[in-house]
Amino acid sequence: MSIGVTFTAYNRPNYLEATLATWRIAKRAISYPYYFSLEPDQPAVLEVVKKFPYTERVWENPYVRGALVNPWFALKRAFKQGHDFVILAEDDAIVSPDIFDYFERMARQFGDHPEVFAICSFNRRVNGHPDQFHRRNWFASTVWGLTRERWEREVHDHWGFTYMNTEWDKRFVHWIDDSRRVCVFPCVSRSQHIGRENGTHMTEEEFEPLQANAFYTGPGVDVWKEKILVSS
Repeated sequence: MSIGVTFTAYNRPNYLEATLATWRIAKRAISYPYYFSLEPDQPAVLEVVKKFPYTERVWENPYVRGALVNPWFALKRAFKQGHDFVILAEDDAIVSPDIFDYFERMARQFGDHPEVFAICSFNRRVNGHPDQFHRRNWFASTVWGLTRERWEREVHDHWGFTYMNTEWDKRFVHWIDDSRRVCVFPCVSRSQHIGRENGTHMTEEEFEPLQANAFYTGPGVDVWKEKILVSS
């Protein structure tokens, strides 16, 4: 399975530098291409991207696309490179050392599963052990991925580009719930927000409550086990 990683970034080079430092030391990081969809006129951001050793390609938007539109372009550009699965990353979300172990395993196991919409890496509340994952009818937009089939059939033409027609991440939550679909999550989060300041949708007051209460930084998992969630 061919996997690519695509980033959106805008006006926060300090966060991007810290984030890319975690991707750089992830297990087998050198094995994957990294793409960047940058907003225009951001020389400090571009400099950080150029210093990242695994950068495959950089696109600078002709004008500011914004938080609702730039992610769509980032996914579209990455899938056009021929990948089977694309991970959408952010400039203010660090990742665990075993992030690729997790995405590879889950993408291979659930990529063709008709019930599964996406693979998510963020879990706000620990609900199991570091070697466990679960399926849930929810969506978390902090470092997630999907297959080409999902992109072409269900996402490309059904994105939420404006707040009037519901922004894309909230649209996914409603759609998943209505269609009784699920996403896959690690029981201990493999990504974490660091963007306390200058975020588009998160205020400084919301930062702490919306962080994962645990972020895994341990060794890679040899055998992943599924935890079945029981509704009360």
